[in-house]
Parts: sequence; C-alpha cells; structure tokens
Amino acid sequence: ERSGAGIQICNRSMSVFYNMFGKKKREDLGIEWGKFYRTVIALVVPMALQNLINVGVTAADVIMLGAVGEKALSGASLAGQVQYIMTLFLFGLTSGATVLTAQYWGKGDKKTPPAFLFSTWEDEIVPVQQTLDFAGELVRLEVPVECHVFQHGIHGLSLAKPFTSSGRSAKVDEDVRLWHSMSVRWLRRLWGDYPADTPDPCPTAQSMGGYSVDVLGRSLMENPQCMAILQRYYPLLEKPEYAWGARPLTIRALNSMLPSAIALPEERLEALDKELRQVIFSENGKKE
Repeated sequence: ERSGAGIQICNRSMSVFYNMFGKKKREDLGIEWGKFYRTVIALVVPMALQNLINVGVTAADVIMLGAVGEKALSGASLAGQVQYIMTLFLFGLTSGATVLTAQYWGKGDKKTPPAFLFSTWEDEIVPVQQTLDFAGELVRLEVPVECHVFQHGIHGLSLAKPFTSSGRSAKVDEDVRLWHSMSVRWLRRLWGDYPADTPDPCPTAQSMGGYSVDVLGRSLMENPQCMAILQRYYPLLEKPEYAWGARPLTIRALNSMLPSAIALPEERLEALDKELRQVIFSENGKKE
C-alpha cells in the first residue's frame, strides 16, 4: 500500500512539474536534459541497489533465524538494536566526511572568486600552514589569490588596533593592522570604487507632501495628532523606548517587522494610512 501511495505521489509530482515547465519552458531553462537524466540515474541506481542489498540481508536473517527458533530470532532482534545505533553513528561520520571531501577537495570549483588571505606565524590556534595550504590549492585551481603572513601576532587580532583589542596589548600590532588597508586596495584594484552617487530617499512628510504609513516614524511623531493616531493603532508606542526605535523606519516597514500578534493586518494598515492622510500637513510640520 505504501509503495502504491508513493507511486501515486510521484506521478502527481511529475504531472505538476510538467504543467509548470511545459515543452517551451523546459527549453528556456537551458538544461541539457539528456545529461541531466544520465546524472540522476547514475546517482539513483547505486542508492537503489544499496537499499535492495540491505533489505535482502534483513530478509535473509529473518528466514534463517526463523528456521532455527524463536529464541534465536529474539536474540538477533535485540542485537540489531545495538547494531542500529552503531550504524547511525557511522552514517553520521561518513556523511560528514563526504560533505567535507566534496567541499574542500573533490569539487574543484574554479568559479571561486579571488581571495585575500592573511595570517600570523605566531598564531597557535589556527596554524599558518592552513592558510598556506588554502592559498596553494587556489593556485592549483588557477584562482587569483593574495596572501600575507605576518611573523608576530596572536590569534583573533581583528583589526589589530586599540579599539578592537578589548584592552589587551597583545591584540595591537603596528604591522598586522596594515592588512585592512591592503585588502581595501586589493578590492579597489579588482572592482574599482563602488559608486555612491545615488541620492538616498528620505520619505519625510515634507518630501512626500503629507502624512502616510510610507513616511518615517520620526516625521510622523513630530505631529501630535499623528502621534496620537499611531498610539491608538500601536499602543506600544506610548512607551518612549519603543517610539524611539520606530523613528528611523516607515510605518509600513515597521509593521512588516513586528510579530504577527502585534502587526496590523492589511485592512487595518490601510485604515491607519487613511487617517494619517487626513491630517493636514504644513511646511513647519505642525497641524494647521
């Protein structure tokens, strides 16, 4: 029955898949379907054979022990529980090893972006050899890399400056602190300066020409009538600490971040927006 249900679910899933990705859409995906199916079969067949062997061994055990007697069958069942725990443990080890092997060795992904690495020879927690091995593997895969190894410096130097040292003199180093400026120059050589010429929209009541849920909270709170409306919909805003936290956000953005128990449903948010828009706006931000 379970097999029949599984087949029905599989058929329905394939039907939904075909409806979502019809012939035309399948072509638009840019997938080599022949290669895709061959890869799937190459993965599925060994897994199916492995499960078949496991089921076959279990069935053979039951048949053989059943012929011996009930005591032997019960003893094998108890021992099977211990074996099951050991199997889970070994499965976890092998699964983790498989993931790590695929990630750090077997994949050989040459799409890895250029890397900037730095380390210190005195680092006793993360040996410098790990950084060198990482750089060597990137070189082998022809991935651009810049690597700096400083002789002095403990682990966890961060920026190696006083304000990131937690008061510890060992975390301040005049040489290691250069890694940050070097990494910035490295990034600039790769991609240039990031443009910052787009004006930052500030949806105040003045820039929007009125009050609404798409206006910053601080702009609404400057008007006593708007503040009273907000507190009626959001009683928490009666507390100064919550009102202060809402100042840099639009009410719509604030509402999307609140827990469902506090957030307004869409119809209530629209009602709030309607009330705010009815408040007359003047240039000095006061109610006329």
